[in-house]
Amino acid sequence: MKRDEATLLKMKLTEIVNDFKAIIAFYLTQLWISNLKFSLFLV
Repeated sequence: MKRDEATLLKMKLTEIVNDFKAIIAFYLTQLWISNLKFSLFLV
């Protein structure tokens, strides 16, 4: 029983970490795109 709970917790943590990574990746991509547009606008 305890082992199953630990496995569930690990899976949940992995999901949270993956969501967090996805959010950061999306944010960085948006940031990079806006910087690129700004650079092109200046040129």
